[in-house]
Amino acid sequence: MSTAFLAACVVGSPAAHAAAACERVVEELPVPAQLYSFYDVLGGSDNGEWVLGRGYHWPKGVVTFAWHKGVPQADFYASGVVEDVNNSGVLVGQAQGAARRVVNGVPEALADAPGSAASRAQHVNNPGDVLGMSGSSGDRGQLVVWPGGSTWPRVLPGTNDGVARVPVGITDDGTAVARVTSPGGTVQGHAWDRTGNRVALEALPGHDSVSPEFVAAGRIFGSSSQGSGARKPVEWGLDGKVVRTLPELDYVNDANASGQVLGKTWIEQHVGVVRAPGQVEVLPGFTIGMVLADNGDVYGAHYGTDRHTPLHARCG
Repeated sequence: MSTAFLAACVVGSPAAHAAAACERVVEELPVPAQLYSFYDVLGGSDNGEWVLGRGYHWPKGVVTFAWHKGVPQADFYASGVVEDVNNSGVLVGQAQGAARRVVNGVPEALADAPGSAASRAQHVNNPGDVLGMSGSSGDRGQLVVWPGGSTWPRVLPGTNDGVARVPVGITDDGTAVARVTSPGGTVQGHAWDRTGNRVALEALPGHDSVSPEFVAAGRIFGSSSQGSGARKPVEWGLDGKVVRTLPELDYVNDANASGQVLGKTWIEQHVGVVRAPGQVEVLPGFTIGMVLADNGDVYGAHYGTDRHTPLHARCG
């Protein structure tokens, strides 16, 4: 794959062709010189200025690192330590079982919830609120929010019951979202506002499970399904109501403030950006797209036989 190549290919209908807003320039992102091999792009900030990657470093082993405006940063982090980053470059994750937030390169420990012995910080919004888990029982711990500027957690009501939960994101207004697995195995989604009020995410008609995967621009994205049937990508509002489905994709990975959604199809195996209903811009060369910035830029990777390559698709 060349370092830079033009790509302006879209899905085949006239309506889809109208979705292309620019001639795409797809570039290979540089990786740190100390990295032996690159694995994947993990995520990034809403503005696209910060992007997280993972690879293998000798002698540190598997590490995560960050690009800032396309330039790889010198600092490496042990595997699993960095899980999210916001527009200001605030990083969150954990080290040796302790949640932490890194501001301007300075790590700060985030306190465990009362009665807990371990914590994990997993998501951060742009004001600096952090969403994670506190408890030594993995995904059966308590859901907590560490408010921006504070290291003391606020436990989300009703989450200290031993039910398996996975935090999936926190909006800029402080609404926390998690995926919940009931004792019977059914997957549901819940959202807690800043005051602790909780709403359930509704399923599509005839479905019994919903699986939120991420939040973006004050919205919730994931899928709705019935039993082992095919999942249908869905967007929800913060009230838990379905806003729209996304039939153009089989699963979604990110969205931006313009309402565009990044995802992939199983059958065609293409990565695409849904710009409007029925309008999909296909991104040739991408095996996966993980970040859709507010300016429309996309960050992801090509998975090759011999090497994996981090990619950035921008308007030329």
